[in-house]
Amino acid sequence: MKNPSEIAPIDQVEDGQHALAEHRAKVFEFERAMLQAPQVELRVEHIYGDGWYARELHIPADVVVSGSVHKFINSNMLARGEMMLGTESGPLRVTAPYFVVSPPGTKRIVHTLTECVWISLHVTDERDPEKIREIFTTNDEQECLAMSEKTKLEGV
Repeated sequence: MKNPSEIAPIDQVEDGQHALAEHRAKVFEFERAMLQAPQVELRVEHIYGDGWYARELHIPADVVVSGSVHKFINSNMLARGEMMLGTESGPLRVTAPYFVVSPPGTKRIVHTLTECVWISLHVTDERDPEKIREIFTTNDEQECLAMSEKTKLEGV
């Protein structure tokens, strides 16, 4: 398995969606290799408010995590800790507090340097975590390709 700090950086590409799709494909490839290694159970907390949902993920130090593809724009926050975050332009070392807005189609991979808390925020009135996951995320590569094509056609 590759060292997480060697997540292949992508050359700067003018077309941001193309860079995102290329990055996502590399994360899927890396994820397939990671699934051959022993898996770590992560603690997840679900927090609900009036019209919003937060998924709080507690990640031990020195763990590599691959997230789902987000279908819609969403906000993410590193609330505690330090990690290497795979981005379209290469690895980025981030320390809490760190906030990022992710465009549709984003799939993240991280390597925690310390114990971390990562929070994803979504606008929804839904209260069932499984339904929320189905509405907002996917791990189906074909669905991701279709999303990329739709984005191209819409000129986003």
